[in-house]
Amino acid sequence: MGVSCYSLMNAAYGAKTIEVFICSRKRIPIIDPNKRNDEDRPPLDPAKKERHKMRSTVERANAHLKDNLIPKAIYVKGYTKVSFVLMSSVLGKILNRVKPALKKTAFTFICQHPSDFFQQA
Repeated sequence: MGVSCYSLMNAAYGAKTIEVFICSRKRIPIIDPNKRNDEDRPPLDPAKKERHKMRSTVERANAHLKDNLIPKAIYVKGYTKVSFVLMSSVLGKILNRVKPALKKTAFTFICQHPSDFFQQA
């Protein structure tokens, strides 16, 4: 895995102490400027804006997973069982989204004609 050179943060992390800490770790802080508190902070240059867009994309993906793909309640205990429930939920939601595209595939044909492909015992 590669080494990350940047720390992408929103305006809530714009404190000078956080910025100094990030710099002490040999990383480049990219902090979205807060217009209310940082009138003296210059706007992000085009390269930093592009890097900050990646952070927004990842946050939107995480929010989508959390809001739409994870069940409201989990009634099992244990890492393995919870993992199975979460992955089953994600897989089910994904299959529901791609179901229209699967209508004319071999998968659908096999499901409609199982006796042609599976031996009856």
